[in-house]
Amino acid sequence: MKTKDIRQSNFELMRIISMLMIIIGHILMHGNIIAHATGSLRILILFIQALIYIHVNSFVLVTGYFRCETRFKFSKVLQLNNAMWFYKALIPIILIFLGIISLDMISFLKLVSPFSHGDYWFMTTYIYLYLISPILNIVINNINKPNYKKLIALLFVIFSILPYISNQEIYNTRGGYTLLQFIILYFIGAYFKKYKIQECYYLKKYTPEAKKVILMLGYLSLGLVSGFITLATSNVSGGSMINYLSGILNNAIYSYNNPFIIIQSICYFLFFSLLSIKSRVINILSSTTLGVYLIHDNNFIREYLYKILGFQNISYSSTILVKVLLCSLLIFSLCSIIELLRKAIFKFLFNRKFSQKFRLFYRNYLESIGLKINW
Repeated sequence: MKTKDIRQSNFELMRIISMLMIIIGHILMHGNIIAHATGSLRILILFIQALIYIHVNSFVLVTGYFRCETRFKFSKVLQLNNAMWFYKALIPIILIFLGIISLDMISFLKLVSPFSHGDYWFMTTYIYLYLISPILNIVINNINKPNYKKLIALLFVIFSILPYISNQEIYNTRGGYTLLQFIILYFIGAYFKKYKIQECYYLKKYTPEAKKVILMLGYLSLGLVSGFITLATSNVSGGSMINYLSGILNNAIYSYNNPFIIIQSICYFLFFSLLSIKSRVINILSSTTLGVYLIHDNNFIREYLYKILGFQNISYSSTILVKVLLCSLLIFSLCSIIELLRKAIFKFLFNRKFSQKFRLFYRNYLESIGLKINW
């Protein structure tokens, strides 16, 4: 197995774009634009959502792609959790100090504890995925290609198609906001690490540029399909069967485990896998995407951010989308700067003698009780 992560700028660019998609989605939702948009603006936003809803899936796919060949490191778990803890605790402390918010003792203790209490669903699920990744990798590295295909197909049918066509009644997957969804995507991402898309039987005859065009068309087409299905079913009325079917399609269309969105996510991910890019700037910006998420989607920041940006009591015309894009870039930029500062502070503390002594003491203690962990 490989032991060193190699940052590939093509996937790092994908992470940046996906995070911008997340920010845009949050502005549209938490800025109440979706709730107030009507007419042609509502339709346009609907299709924008259909194109950007692959953002979370893409992060998990690329995790499976790289983690399936890397050794588990407990320090990575601590690194992820510490980043979450830093913002989870620091932001409310600053707001309390400024007199903007007040909290009772129980709420405060939950916020400053090193564990998530429903603050960041993605981070909590992602950390759990990382913890069980060594077990998943045993399966990935010991299964042959035909059985691997069967495994993915079976998981896709049971946990994507069946919940989708039954409106979550056959199996409630909670719209893909679960560890199970992340495991499925991890398996898919790892599959394309073992069996490159360039070697796919159906795409072998095409040139690299043609493959990129096909994958991009697949991504766009599936997004349009999702958008048209939502548009067609949003105002349908008729008999009980028609209402039932339209309700199923309309309610499930923006679930992360929607089969259309999963396949669309794969096309998006594979498109970037075919790019050849080397950029130190892209790699540095990509390293801040976790912090960008943790800052801008913090519960307290979310409450004030969109009011400060002026997404309240405004005129909802098509020009609002220009403001959404500009504000997304602004949020990403400011949060990136803050995250770079945090990383610099953590690096400074990590290299201090007291920190090194503490880590050595902690490791020796764990080993003395029989816990040998790859740090």
